[in-house]
Amino acid sequence: MVIEDDHCYFLVSDRKNMARKAILSGLQSARELKMNILLKNHSGQPTVSVIVPNYNHARFLDQRMQTIFDQTWRDFEVIFLDDASTDNSLEIFEKYRKNPHVSKIIVNNTNSGSPFIQWNRGIREARGKYIWIAESDDYSAPEFLETMIKKLEANSTAGLAYCQSWVVSKAGQRPSVQRLSMNDRVRWSNDFFSPGLIELSRYPYYAGKILNASSVVCRSDCWNQIGLADESMSQSADWLCWAKFLLISDVCYSAERLNYYRVHDGNVTQKNRLTGKMILEDYKVINYISSIREIRWARRWAFVFRSHFVQSYKLLELGWKNGLKIYFSKHSSLNLALITNTKDRCVVIRMIILLPVFVFRSMLLKLQSLRSDKKLLES
Repeated sequence: MVIEDDHCYFLVSDRKNMARKAILSGLQSARELKMNILLKNHSGQPTVSVIVPNYNHARFLDQRMQTIFDQTWRDFEVIFLDDASTDNSLEIFEKYRKNPHVSKIIVNNTNSGSPFIQWNRGIREARGKYIWIAESDDYSAPEFLETMIKKLEANSTAGLAYCQSWVVSKAGQRPSVQRLSMNDRVRWSNDFFSPGLIELSRYPYYAGKILNASSVVCRSDCWNQIGLADESMSQSADWLCWAKFLLISDVCYSAERLNYYRVHDGNVTQKNRLTGKMILEDYKVINYISSIREIRWARRWAFVFRSHFVQSYKLLELGWKNGLKIYFSKHSSLNLALITNTKDRCVVIRMIILLPVFVFRSMLLKLQSLRSDKKLLES
């Protein structure tokens, strides 16, 4: 009986050892699988190319670079481009020059005049399967890249993935959530995958509510398909790019707030808004999207009228003289080529009749948004 007990003991012990070995083997396989994902590009090319265009953002650059190098996804290269900064940006970046992730440092002797020229130069130099344009005045959570890459790997038809953002001041003061839509807030409270054309037709304004380039990771081959960014623009070329992306691919979204979009006086958006250049370029994109025949004509006309209403808010900031001058420029004209048949004319008439209702409803939503922001600041 003792021998049987010992035999049973050793049998159980052997089974435990076998189970332990199987678990260890499984863990080893999982580690190997993870390493294969990280290093699947056997040619030595990184999975992600992080492009950092900079101009006079020395005060924010340290935080930007640190949050890039702290990413949990480790297989990436950094391409740093300085557009002839007059501050000490290059001195700040010097401490990161020898970081093994830094693959290229490009410094301009004269300013290019457009951030999108820098975008395109970085994209041409990129070797990664994915591209992240990390604006030098923004910063991110450590899990940003990993979350975006997992979504793109899980959805092969998606050309881009983006996330919810915080809005912070130049000093990084109390953040507030970046509003992606006042009309459909529930939708952006959850992760989703959506066909690009549907997203563009339903939410054409800022092409699916992608409001900040730093919150987006794209496939590099899609950049080549759309012909890169429009270098003649200095403000709204990103909106135009996202619209072109959604025409040829699908989109993924994460409701996690993994990006921090900084608003400050030196921000390009703020400067172009005050000079009116932002409005001119917005009209150019509006006319482009309104001419896309794949979008239903009713949605196109709804977009045109809504866009002109939104632009009117911006025109008011410039004063009535400058505002009227911009409004009647060649960029702001309605795309009358859309009115090709009786059905389209009926839609136009119907939209004109409903326009006062739309204006009143939009004003109520704006008031509600301002009240909620005030409560947020007071809390």
